[in-house]
Amino acid sequence: MRCVVLSLVLALSSVGCAGELENPDDFMTATGADSTAGDGDGDFECDPPALFLERCTGPGCHSSQAPAALVDFETPGIAERLVDVEGTSFCNNALLIDSANPLASLLLDKLGPEPSCGSQMPIGSPLSAEEVACIEQFVMDAASASMSSSLR
Repeated sequence: MRCVVLSLVLALSSVGCAGELENPDDFMTATGADSTAGDGDGDFECDPPALFLERCTGPGCHSSQAPAALVDFETPGIAERLVDVEGTSFCNNALLIDSANPLASLLLDKLGPEPSCGSQMPIGSPLSAEEVACIEQFVMDAASASMSSSLR
């Protein structure tokens, strides 16, 4: 019996790893993130509403039925609901999208590895560098549109 178990262990261990990648750098972005993250086919297309829907609206997260921290990423009109709106008191009422200082927006802070409050989002599956850049552009555009409309 011991011989059978040993033979089985040896057989299984020989099929475990296919080896090493010849060019592992081909699979990493400039920030060291896995370049295959995002939409999965390597051709990432920045579509913030689709990205929010795919990555942020799972059970217990930011769906329209029960939005965590009252942030709904499912219903259309996301930017309008986030610009110059305070987050929770847990996050010092920071603005979700700060039109005066977009890069200081809570939405962007929460995507980083060490947010000023709470956990990095999405929990357990951080966004790729491309996805973060997409959300950054969304925040900048939303802040700019808000500032433009307030000048009218």
